[in-house]
Amino acid sequence: QEEQARGRCATPHEAPMAAADESASQLGRHALLADHDDAATGDHPAAAAKEQARVLPAVAAACGAAIGATLFGYTLGYSSPALPAMQGDVFHRLSCGDDDDKADVTSAMSSLWSSIVNAGAMVGALAGGGVLERQGRRGALLYVVAPVAGAGWVWTAAARTWAELLAARVVIGAGVGLVSSAVPVYIAETAPARLRGGLASVNQLAVTLGIVAVYLAGDLLPHARRTYNCGDAAVSAIHPAGWRLLAWLAAALAGLLACVAVGLPESPTWLARRGRLADAVASLCALRGVRRVPPPKTAAAAAEAGGADDVDNAGDVNAFFDGEGSNGELADELAALRSAVPSSTRKQQTEEKEEDDEAAAITPLDLARLIFAPPGGPNAKDDSLASTREPFAIAVTLMLIQQFTGINAVIFFAGDVLGEAGVKNRDLGALIVMIVQFVATGVACLLVDRLGRRPLLLISLGVQTAASALMAAYDTFDFAPVVAIVALVVFITGFALGLGPLCWAMMPELLPRRARGAASAVVTTVNWGCAFLVTEVYASMVAAMSPAGTFLLFAAVGVVGFFYVATTVPETSGRSLDDIERYFADRAAARHRGAGEAAELHPEGSYRAPPATGGAALA
Repeated sequence: QEEQARGRCATPHEAPMAAADESASQLGRHALLADHDDAATGDHPAAAAKEQARVLPAVAAACGAAIGATLFGYTLGYSSPALPAMQGDVFHRLSCGDDDDKADVTSAMSSLWSSIVNAGAMVGALAGGGVLERQGRRGALLYVVAPVAGAGWVWTAAARTWAELLAARVVIGAGVGLVSSAVPVYIAETAPARLRGGLASVNQLAVTLGIVAVYLAGDLLPHARRTYNCGDAAVSAIHPAGWRLLAWLAAALAGLLACVAVGLPESPTWLARRGRLADAVASLCALRGVRRVPPPKTAAAAAEAGGADDVDNAGDVNAFFDGEGSNGELADELAALRSAVPSSTRKQQTEEKEEDDEAAAITPLDLARLIFAPPGGPNAKDDSLASTREPFAIAVTLMLIQQFTGINAVIFFAGDVLGEAGVKNRDLGALIVMIVQFVATGVACLLVDRLGRRPLLLISLGVQTAASALMAAYDTFDFAPVVAIVALVVFITGFALGLGPLCWAMMPELLPRRARGAASAVVTTVNWGCAFLVTEVYASMVAAMSPAGTFLLFAAVGVVGFFYVATTVPETSGRSLDDIERYFADRAAARHRGAGEAAELHPEGSYRAPPATGGAALA
């Protein structure tokens, strides 16, 4: 009862203990601590089950948010089964290909429709910084992404003209552009440090699941040979009404995202940044599988005070959480939340101060000044901006490496490779490619928290570089098509093991909480812009350099990326977001002072500040 009066987190299993006498309570507490010790060594099945129950809410939250990533992937893959059915139905003035079966049917408007989603996504991603800061991470999914993307898909399903389809495609792009920054940030801020890599990789797994789902749905719909008015071209395409059915399915997926987002806990970090520490602690308890027991009268008094800091009334920080032996980890997370609360809101919260706190967040304009200002300029004295420069540069560079190693070009090349190998059904070939990527991404989810981010990135870049060189050799020496198929599978597997999921997973890990919304939006916009650029110039590169020269260029980018990751990118596996932020802040402070020794992130997951900062090592 005394613990409840202090406002602690208790598991539902402890409710019967509260009614027992003091001696029984003490015995029960010792037993719980013993259970935790056994769980740490893996010797007690009941304790292991309890620990598993602790992480299930965070896993469920990540999977719920990843529905948005599934919608993202569905959008990317939609044009493959839908466009052939749209040709001659909505898009006219067709141009037939010159190959034997004249299966390559295009039009200017349909090509624009396929690529314009990237423009909408860049707009949505860039606007995402403000949305994430104002609406919250969960709020962005519930109040912006689901309605915007859902409206775009309903509009697509009901469209009668190519102009309507183009406009709807831009709207859908804006929705998925915001998804691509909101989902990684939400997962990073809600996942336990020891599971954050695997859960963050679920984002990319869900993207590939969305692509596989729309490809599979397209293959399952009835097909018919279509003859177009540009000549004798006849292709197998889904029924003319099939592309509308696929659009309705996407609208239903957006509705599912909205329904699930209603039950998701908001990011504790975002709540704390807004000065709502009581709400942040309640959200953290929900995500860690513990039940908050508010102190009598104190909760009501806090509510009357507009969300005052009832944690300060709880006495010892450790007593705020339950005594199952995990309170060390939970207390660390609580301490990180308390440090995120602006000092002006520590004792009292008002709407005016909340707006001030929101304005205090780093904006895209601040990032622009950060990018173009010299390292020793005025911004070097602004701790928040100076400490953002290095992680922001790393996040952007990882996205550049991800795109300029040629993943989109390789996927486009896959159709030709599979065709030469005798796979006549290109839809089936594309489905096989995406299933390979899905399985490999699932393996990455299991490995990332065991092997670490940097080792997987290095393995990924090494494998992709070798595969690109093999593709160049295939084109140069006219090897058998099986060589190209092997190179294709190896490249996609390498991408899915590292660069695919980890660039997105590390983006919110690297960025400090004050800049996370705006910086994630800019980094995501860079990714979409690079994807659009590679897509548009790939054909021109092949014409100017030949396929072999193009893939050798991708291999060269992979070599540069390998050495960049090996020498510059820190290992973030097992580190709390707070530790990573302090690491970059101390490095920035050391550079500003000209100190010779920088901060370190040690392999065992601890953080050590440079001696000049006076910071102590944190285990």
